[in-house]
Amino acid sequence: MEPPATRPDSRATRHTQPLKSRSRNQAARPPAAAINLCERSGLGLIFKSVEIPGLFKGEFQDLARKVDSHSEKIHRNSEKIDTVETAIANEVEDPEGTMQKASDAAPAHPSVAFVPGQDPKQRLEALIKKYNDIRDTQPAGNARTLDMTAVIREMIELAPQNQDFDWRTSLKSSDRGVRLAAYALLHEYPRLEAVDAPVRTIIHVEDKPFGQYWALLALQRATDKLDCETARRIKPILESSFLSSLPPGTDRYRLLQRLLVELKDLIPRLCRET
Repeated sequence: MEPPATRPDSRATRHTQPLKSRSRNQAARPPAAAINLCERSGLGLIFKSVEIPGLFKGEFQDLARKVDSHSEKIHRNSEKIDTVETAIANEVEDPEGTMQKASDAAPAHPSVAFVPGQDPKQRLEALIKKYNDIRDTQPAGNARTLDMTAVIREMIELAPQNQDFDWRTSLKSSDRGVRLAAYALLHEYPRLEAVDAPVRTIIHVEDKPFGQYWALLALQRATDKLDCETARRIKPILESSFLSSLPPGTDRYRLLQRLLVELKDLIPRLCRET
């Protein structure tokens, strides 16, 4: 037989209610804790230790070090990503002057093996093919820039033996190596009639920084051949249609700036003489 159910003692209930209320009030107040401030980081104040008597004691210093370590790794990785993205956008055109340094240096060895009995035109065709092969097979970077520079330097050396090379048609070619051969010839033999065509090629045809750089070098070599009308015509075109599209700090940007300064100083003198 089950014992009769007992009714809750109202006195006990009345006694416990204030205790619950006091517990809530105690929880609302900050607990007594020993907090040692150790350092500040990007996340705010970092506690060395926190101790709540009877409840919790923990060390946060190691956690702070781990957070800082991970933050540093994330920052380094972010910098690497920015560098890669910039390199891709500029086709790894070294802002410190890889193209300029390469263009000033003589090639260490011929880029195409010498073939006995090969005439200059055949050798130029071999160099055109070599340039295209380098572009197609080597990853973008300083090593490729040096190899491509060795090719155009040999093209320039062959220019006296290839003066009948059709540079006008070549500047319009879809073949990058053929266009490069035209820049090489005009670099070695600058002329007034070969100024407008390279400007059009730079803006409308040439799609690679290396080709644009050497086309600009060929133009720069022709400044002493300019007349007032031609100088006045090409300066605003280069300034508005090409300079604004170049990343500042690149070899092309610096070279074009120098060329525009030359034109600015040259135009008043040329136009006074006419």
